[in-house]
Amino acid sequence: MKNRIVLAGILTFVFFCPANVMRAQIRGKVLTPVAPVLPMDINFRYVPQYFEQSFDDDPRYARIEALVDDGRCDVILFDKTMNLEAFYSTLNRKVEALAATGADAYTTPIDFVASSTEDSHRLFQIHLHDQFGQEITWRLSSVRW
Repeated sequence: MKNRIVLAGILTFVFFCPANVMRAQIRGKVLTPVAPVLPMDINFRYVPQYFEQSFDDDPRYARIEALVDDGRCDVILFDKTMNLEAFYSTLNRKVEALAATGADAYTTPIDFVASSTEDSHRLFQIHLHDQFGQEITWRLSSVRW
């Protein structure tokens, strides 16, 4: 039974995909791409916990993001008055590297506290001061599945 299924699959492939000889380029005519292919440097970061919240009622900020990794927390605030993202971290070298690329980055103490309730709700609190000295406290909860 399995041999018949395999044989039917091979015959179908041979019938619908006939072998042809193809050339990479036509002789005497060099094909160049329409647009140049630019090299890219793609950086990514894996974090076990990522939190994001958008809000309309704050006069300055429209969104807050937190990247939590090994008890350390980095925060990104989107300032809607300047249409700019500001990155906050406790690591000075990370802030210096981001600032060197033109990012708006600041070193600041960030307090991150994680706890849970008896009914499996996870509670998180993030506390920091932004570049204007404004105190920011973000409390959120999630349900453990």
